[in-house]
Amino acid sequence: MKILFLHDPKTDLPFFLLKWLVRQTGFFIETNMELVSSCSIVMIYGDSDFRKKIKQIKNEAQPIIYIPYLEKNFKEDKPSVLYTEHDIRLPVWGIKNPSRKFEPFLQQKYSFDSGSAVNINKEKLRVNITFDLFSNAIYHLLRSEEKDHTNTREFNAADSILFPYLEIPVVDYFISLLKTTIMETANCFSAPLIYKERWPGGKKMAFSISYNVNLTRKWGPRRILKNIYHQSIHFRFGKIFGMFFEILFKKNRYWTFPRIMELYKNHGWESTFFFLSKCFQGVYYHYNIGILKFRKLFRNLKEHNQEIALHTSINSFGNNKRVKKEIHKLKYFSNSATSGNGDSCPKR
Repeated sequence: MKILFLHDPKTDLPFFLLKWLVRQTGFFIETNMELVSSCSIVMIYGDSDFRKKIKQIKNEAQPIIYIPYLEKNFKEDKPSVLYTEHDIRLPVWGIKNPSRKFEPFLQQKYSFDSGSAVNINKEKLRVNITFDLFSNAIYHLLRSEEKDHTNTREFNAADSILFPYLEIPVVDYFISLLKTTIMETANCFSAPLIYKERWPGGKKMAFSISYNVNLTRKWGPRRILKNIYHQSIHFRFGKIFGMFFEILFKKNRYWTFPRIMELYKNHGWESTFFFLSKCFQGVYYHYNIGILKFRKLFRNLKEHNQEIALHTSINSFGNNKRVKKEIHKLKYFSNSATSGNGDSCPKR
């Protein structure tokens, strides 16, 4: 069974961010109110009027998880402290007075000085989160908490280290609280739920590995000429000779693909390699993917189940025709469909 997530349009928060936050819990959710009968739990984000409206259409046997919407601008307030199960203190804005008349089944895990962060009313099949979890999460995602709440000045980089909570994954703890609330609600009211593991095998973490292949050798034409010029004006002809000796006789330290493939083969890893299909960018020469050396490399990458993708050139930024041309060139020489596109704009 799934969770029906309904939000009040008055919340003025991006709905795609709200759905993303809920889906990070790993449960399957629906957002269509017409599917209320096929869901085991209803999650409501809004004010009291919106909650009353939803209660009229839901099944009486369905438990509700209610998350209040903070109507006023909480940038003017000082944060309260939320204590987690790992004794981590998180800043939270806009706390409603937690009610003590309900059973606080999460009292030991998430609580404020004034009471529990989550309360349950078994008679009314209702679970209350006592603060605006979504606004606080998005508040941190946008880095809006990096403001001095005693005046209008913003933190600088040096001031931020004075506030240790900025080094804590606050949003992860909010998602963990929401996930724990959903699981406890399902257990308390015997509501069946479908849970999807975030990573295969129940792993807690995953890494994505990719490479931007910008250079495959140390010395290119422009760098050779530049080095000859600088060494000549200082009469350092020995270094010029050393440069040509390195080019002709020493092993290319930048061509590390064989070592990477051997490492990946031993560990069963896979990654994405972003190649430039344009040889020149201005006066800079990178490499030519049309030569035999690169064609052999592409075959080797495909044999090891590695992904080949395009690293667009600077000239292609904002130029769709140029991007299509570069993609076509990479597909032709690699003899495979490219699996992605790495942008080459300055801000990545």
